Amino acid sequence: PPASIEGADYLVVESTYGNRSHSPADPRDMLADVVNRTVKRGGVVVIPTFAVGRAQSLLYYLYLLKKAGTIPSTLPVFLNSPMAVDATEIFRNHLGEHRLSTAECEAMCRMPHIITSALESKWLNSRPGPMVILAGSGMATGGRVVHHLKAFAPDPRNTILFSGFQAGGTRGASMLQGAEQ
Repeated sequence: PPASIEGADYLVVESTYGNRSHSPADPRDMLADVVNRTVKRGGVVVIPTFAVGRAQSLLYYLYLLKKAGTIPSTLPVFLNSPMAVDATEIFRNHLGEHRLSTAECEAMCRMPHIITSALESKWLNSRPGPMVILAGSGMATGGRVVHHLKAFAPDPRNTILFSGFQAGGTRGASMLQGAEQ
């Protein structure tokens, strides 16, 4: 257990989100709203995804939303990040390290279509929506998400959904500030 300390000359704390308050809204409700609005337009939700942790959280939320009927149960979800696929498999193999039951974890991990090759990844760009694509990298600085952005961002039916911090100078931060190219 943690031990209390009497004092310190210096305290250094790392915190990505330390300077802001988070919305009290349920992230599942927010995700469902975005997905449903995009599906209604016949569009594609592209989520630049951090491979470890965030991808698995998003998969779990999407699984829960489908199970509850909050988003269409037939909506295709694609996991298109080799590192996220590997991290999800580690998540699945270490059930004692998280709070999901074996059944929940198995269902969540089976829900997405796993994209393993660059050719399959490029094929997604020609597949009609609606669908959800989770692809690395989370700040859209590289990886497979870059060609999905090129393919899907210009169409107003589609949604680019950033689910995490976007550092200054990254493509993700530029897009959030309104950059069109």
